[in-house]
Amino acid sequence: MVTTSDYSFKLIMLGASGVGKTCIVQRFCNDVFEGPAHKTTLGFDFLSKQTVHKDKRVDLEVWDTAGQEQYRAVTKMYYKDVHGVILVYDITDKESFETAKFWLDDLDMHGSKMEERVLVGNKLDINERRAVTLYDAKKFAAERKLEWSECSAKSGDNVNEMFDKLIDRIVERYKSSAEFRNLFSRSTVVSVGPPISEADAMHRSQGYKLHKERIKKKSGCC
Repeated sequence: MVTTSDYSFKLIMLGASGVGKTCIVQRFCNDVFEGPAHKTTLGFDFLSKQTVHKDKRVDLEVWDTAGQEQYRAVTKMYYKDVHGVILVYDITDKESFETAKFWLDDLDMHGSKMEERVLVGNKLDINERRAVTLYDAKKFAAERKLEWSECSAKSGDNVNEMFDKLIDRIVERYKSSAEFRNLFSRSTVVSVGPPISEADAMHRSQGYKLHKERIKKKSGCC
């Protein structure tokens, strides 16, 4: 039996090491939280998920990037073929917020400038330790014309909602912009509407790892 998707989109997670990018992806794709047992991403991982959005089947590849400085040159290679970017900072770590500004500048220089972007503050479950004010985050998002939200990968609060809103904007952009459609129709990584088997759809919904080289993390990610 073949299951046909209406859309296939590639998303990429950007942000400093330890802000919880992998935990957000794991929460969205598998509804799990690894916490302190989580391992730092080296290079790239990705998880896949098939979801239903407004009665349309959507296949997602969510690419999880390493936040360490030594991997930044490699990360740039993945900018041009993405439909959406999730730029993550830790609301309890002001430095991670400043680093998010670097990632955005880097994306402006090397990306397609057509991808949908969202700025996300993670670790809302420890809001009492907040170091990044709502005012600063909203002000920066407005200045850079970014969607903005906060979430908790640990509790799951607002994770699915954040992805749903991003998918909605990508779908609307895809339907309304021929330039957007043409740009990604040339990609060898992402296509629109590919048939996949029922078994593959189930496998994707569980998520899988592309790269296995990882090391144990010293502290919790989310």
